[in-house]
Amino acid sequence: MRQLVDASRPARCGPALVLARSLGLTSGGRITDDGIEAARRYLRVRGLTVGQVARVLRMNERTVRSWAERGTLDFQLIGGKRYLLTVHLVEWARSRGWVLFWEEVL
Repeated sequence: MRQLVDASRPARCGPALVLARSLGLTSGGRITDDGIEAARRYLRVRGLTVGQVARVLRMNERTVRSWAERGTLDFQLIGGKRYLLTVHLVEWARSRGWVLFWEEVL
């Protein structure tokens, strides 16, 4: 039996639920475990640009760019642009107790 997650309680929900809700994977305000897992897989492999990371953190883009240049955040250079895997951002922010605002990039 699949568990259902209450999508109306964002404070208890992680980025996967925010993404699942934004992709319309809800039914009557609820999302199945399968929907959450699909959203988590997407978030793990997606790379975010410096600008997107800044929006998710609600920080100045220059601050995030300086973190990238100093190696504070593990951005990868691909085709001349910096990308940070979402899973790295989630782990980094969680270790600092920071909130991520996924709705800013979804």
